[in-house]
Amino acid sequence: MAGVSYPRAKYTSWKKKILPQYFKILKSGYFTVEDKGGRKNKIKLNFYKDLFKYNTLDSIKKISVPTLIIHGAEDEIVSLKHSKKAFSLLKNPKKLIIIPGMNHLWQQPKYYKKVNSAVVYWLKKYLK
Repeated sequence: MAGVSYPRAKYTSWKKKILPQYFKILKSGYFTVEDKGGRKNKIKLNFYKDLFKYNTLDSIKKISVPTLIIHGAEDEIVSLKHSKKAFSLLKNPKKLIIIPGMNHLWQQPKYYKKVNSAVVYWLKKYLK
């Protein structure tokens, strides 16, 4: 769900956010990124390192199972272009659902039904 397809595109902006936290990161193993709503999110340093360890776009091309991508239209963490690019590289069957108003975390109950219904439908259709 709303995964990063172009990790190096985020590198510059994340680098600016994490360099001031360098010594804290070495001690704690995580860094903090504040979203536009002012909420602080803890991110493990290994997550950041893993973004550069793998070639996501090449890996997406190898996926051979039915794939559902769900992305919030108001996601400020991962741009919608990431999901659209991933979708373009996937083999069929595939589906991209963009949910208006939803952010990256979709933690508002008003989105639960829409997300859960889409996932359940997809699983019922392709898990046999």
